[in-house]
Amino acid sequence: MNNSWLTFDPAFPIWVIILITLPIFIFFIGKEIQRTQKFLILRIVAHVFIFLSIIGLFLRPSYLEQKATSKIIILTPDYDNLKVDSV
Repeated sequence: MNNSWLTFDPAFPIWVIILITLPIFIFFIGKEIQRTQKFLILRIVAHVFIFLSIIGLFLRPSYLEQKATSKIIILTPDYDNLKVDSV
């Protein structure tokens, strides 16, 4: 376990994810450029966010949190010394 606060556990190797998503991304951006509608830049930005979220799903990021714990034993009345020592 490393001390990084963000780690990735990809569902597939990263090169496969890039090899599949990059041509699809380029295809969709090309189709958006061919359209003759307004707000081209906003549509391209929307596609960038969509593909970043898809890549994020395949990379499966996780947040590591280390908690300091201490061992505590609650001793109730009439506890058995032998059992406490074996814990």
